[in-house]
Amino acid sequence: METDAPAILIVDDNEDNRYTLQLLLESDGHSRLATASGGHEALALLAREKFSLVLLDLMMPDLNGEEVLKIIKGNPDTRDVSVVVLSADTDTEMISKCIEIGADDYLPKPFNPTILRARVSCELRKRSLRSMENEYRERIEQEKKHPEALLRNIRRGRAASAAPQGRASSQS
Repeated sequence: METDAPAILIVDDNEDNRYTLQLLLESDGHSRLATASGGHEALALLAREKFSLVLLDLMMPDLNGEEVLKIIKGNPDTRDVSVVVLSADTDTEMISKCIEIGADDYLPKPFNPTILRARVSCELRKRSLRSMENEYRERIEQEKKHPEALLRNIRRGRAASAAPQGRASSQS
């Protein structure tokens, strides 16, 4: 089922980086991949399609990754999308800032393919578990409504049957 596969967005202004990431992910069996060469293009794709994961470069000419991350995490429609930042910037302050904004992880470039695969797998698994948790929570809420409705009907039935008895006894 292709539509059940997680969608991954690769955002990097360097074509070689996008191509390398795409090949790596395809070799791991990921089939729903999209790429963006800049921040504006990435945001346009996120507005049109639901993604499970964004692999986001920080240093881009049009709209940098930090700004894109802020927009993703500030939007109720996209804030739950997992974001892994990939950047040559290894400044500790930048790394902590991205994580504070909402990045799920931060990997330095050049990235280690094994670690990247592990992070992608972990983020997709967390997303799947969150989705299952939300479905379970919704099901519980629906199941809670059923007994409440039954109790209301029982109470109405008792009130309705009690009312005629009260009238009959007052007429005697």
